This record gives sequence, structure tokens and C-alpha cells, in this order.
Amino acid sequence: MKVKDLMTPRLEMKTVNSRATVKHVISLMSEHNIGSVVVLDDETKPIGIITQRDIINSVVQNVEKSLEIPVAEIMSKSLVTIYPDATVNEAAELMNKNRIHHLIVVNEQTGELAGILSSYDILIAHICMDDIKNLLNVLPACYQFG
Repeated sequence: MKVKDLMTPRLEMKTVNSRATVKHVISLMSEHNIGSVVVLDDETKPIGIITQRDIINSVVQNVEKSLEIPVAEIMSKSLVTIYPDATVNEAAELMNKNRIHHLIVVNEQTGELAGILSSYDILIAHICMDDIKNLLNVLPACYQFG
């Protein structure tokens, strides 16, 4: 299975520019029930990601000012990226190696944002595949294909 099969595509993602405030990002995360927001430079190329953990760390350090600061000040700038045609196993290994839960998916030719893949996406896909395999094992032989 490929990353492009599981990722959330760019058009379905919530993104911000580096001048957006932490307060705005918190609102986006809450409204759309998401755990991270990608930060774009000129609306096409990812320059950072802001996660719930980044926000919590910022608030703990300075409660009064943290909501109004631009996300550029607290976002993770060392992005770990992957291409849409990479395998899901490669993505899982990359997440594990870097101890992260989100991979930014970029176009191999342009470096533009193509989507995002989370460890949750991989987990759900794995559970679904196991459920299908189990179902096929219990189907009577007359219903099995192949």
C-alpha cells in the first residue's frame, strides 16, 4: 500500500501561514478535530508543522503571551517528509525512527505540499486489513473468490 492511498490530500487539509497566531491554530484544531496544522511559506511549500505538543509546550512556558504569538515562533521547523509513492511501511519506519506522529507528504518534483499522513491513518488501515483477512477466513468456501 502506498502513502497516497492513506494520506489526507492537500485540498482536505487545514494549513496556515507563519504569521497565523497560536490562538487561530487552536481554533482550527478544535473546530476540525485535528492534531496538527502544516505551516506553508507561499501557500504551496511546507516550512513547518505545529502540533498539540508544540502548543502545550508554548503555553506552559508563557501562558499570557502564547496565544497571540505567530506560529513561526513555536512550530517544528525540522520537517520529516515523504513522497506519495513511498510505501506505508517506509512511512511507519520513518515515523518510528524520528519519533513523530505526522509525516508531511510532498510532491517529488516540486516540493509542494501533497498531503499529510498520521500514525493514526496507518493504524486504522492496518486494523481494517486485519478485519478483512479475518472475514475472508470465516466465509464459507462457496463465497470466497479466486
